Amino acid sequence: MTTVAGTRVRGLTRRVADAWPTPDASGWRHLPFTLLVVLVALIVSKIPLPTRDPLVVAAVAVSLTVQALAILARPARLPGGWMLLLPLGQILAVSLLDLGSGDRSGSVAVLLFIPGIALALVPGLLPLLAGLLAVTLACFAPVFLTDDDRFYPVLHGAVTALMICALMVHTHAMISTVRRHERSLAAAENLMRSIMSAASEQAIMATDATGRLVAASRGAERLFEAPADRLVGTDLTRLMGEDGASLAGLVGAAADGGSHVSLWRRSIGGSPRVVEYVVTPRPGNAAEPASEPGSGLGPASPEGYLVVATDVTAREEEEERQEQFIGLVTHELRTPLVSILGYVDLLRLDPAGLTTEQREYVEVLARNARRLRGLVDDLLLSARLAAGEQMAHEEVDAVEVVRAALASVRPIADAAAVALELSGDDRVPLVSDPQRLGQVVDNLLTNAVKYSHAGGQVRVEVVAEPAPDGSRGARIRVADDGTGIEPDELRRITEPFYRSRESRRRRIAGVGLGLTLVQALVSEHRGTLTIDSEPGRGTEVVVRLPDAAGPGDHQD
Repeated sequence: MTTVAGTRVRGLTRRVADAWPTPDASGWRHLPFTLLVVLVALIVSKIPLPTRDPLVVAAVAVSLTVQALAILARPARLPGGWMLLLPLGQILAVSLLDLGSGDRSGSVAVLLFIPGIALALVPGLLPLLAGLLAVTLACFAPVFLTDDDRFYPVLHGAVTALMICALMVHTHAMISTVRRHERSLAAAENLMRSIMSAASEQAIMATDATGRLVAASRGAERLFEAPADRLVGTDLTRLMGEDGASLAGLVGAAADGGSHVSLWRRSIGGSPRVVEYVVTPRPGNAAEPASEPGSGLGPASPEGYLVVATDVTAREEEEERQEQFIGLVTHELRTPLVSILGYVDLLRLDPAGLTTEQREYVEVLARNARRLRGLVDDLLLSARLAAGEQMAHEEVDAVEVVRAALASVRPIADAAAVALELSGDDRVPLVSDPQRLGQVVDNLLTNAVKYSHAGGQVRVEVVAEPAPDGSRGARIRVADDGTGIEPDELRRITEPFYRSRESRRRRIAGVGLGLTLVQALVSEHRGTLTIDSEPGRGTEVVVRLPDAAGPGDHQD
């Protein structure tokens, strides 16, 4: 029986607490003060003081009238200013009670702080100013209605008014700050709800430190085929992990304050999909325990995690098609070209059986076959880079790689009457992909030769140069005294398939992929490419390369 009664009392208390701040509960909020005024009036009527009974009765009448209005009034149907009359009426009741008590100490005036605080809690300056004026007048009213010594009433009224008014101003400032913060929080919450609702293509989820979801976007509903209210409270390891997977295994580096990126494969709507998810930590409180025992996370783990999952099936399929294209190009185009060039070389080895005209045909065939092979190689490399193929990491001598590229380009340079000059260090060790480094140098040299005039010179310099982080590096400079590049074209020169006006005017062979590939290869090497050019004076290209970093050296 006691347990049932306690449960009912707690339920009633909870309902009263929930209803207390609502506008319709104004009658309940005024009831304690009304009862207090009536109680004080009864006490005053019993003490042996020269009371003014009509004023005491008037105070009780005013307080009861205010109470009746508070019960009967409906704030939603009344202008906002009318509700101010209720606490102002209570101030009047206290003032009448103070005058009627006959107590020169003015102890009843301390009741003014209750309606004064009520006015201070109302938004806006007008209720506060009205309350300050009403409280001040109520505190000094006994001064003007007494013929005795007024010093003590004035002093008491001033101190009481000052204390209550200061408390009202402080309360108003504090509640105004709270309301501003509430508005900011409400705006931020509305913005977050809008983002979560609009994010239908990406699954955005927030978890606590134990991995339980506390928020989920519309995209998460689509990804997991469940409404958000069912997802919230679910453990992340149940949604995304395999059997026995730990939270630490799912969040990876995010547990240490970094970010973690991983791929996750699942069936959505009966079809296999590939999902990329990124995990980042949510700010936490270091003073609170951030993880539960057995979660696999240390005590310094963050308060929770943000998980953004994106369906990348189309991207994965595109990369697979690119890989298939690479295989097709390698087998269907490059292999026959190698055979053609092999037979052309055989014909050139024994020119005695060919007429002069036939030998010219063979040279034309060899030149165009090599040109086609270069184009196929560029397209093949471009596809490999787009597919994200990793570069090799070997200890190479950058000088030897440049010498090999010079030997490859020399026949073209000799035919164009362009001299090649190499300078710099004798040996420059570097961790790199020798094949791709060779393609960088080969493309730079080929461009320099193609745009040089007969009798011109291409200067190549290779020197060891420390990287910005102090590690080992190399600098390769290729300069020519050719036609140069116009300033408006220089910023576009590395765009795919872009060809300058000069190349089109002179009908120089090429498709505009050379410098594009150089830029891509240098970027993959975490290096820099600098191009300086002046029309009619030539072009200088500088490539700075640090030691290539392995896959494990990259930061998330």
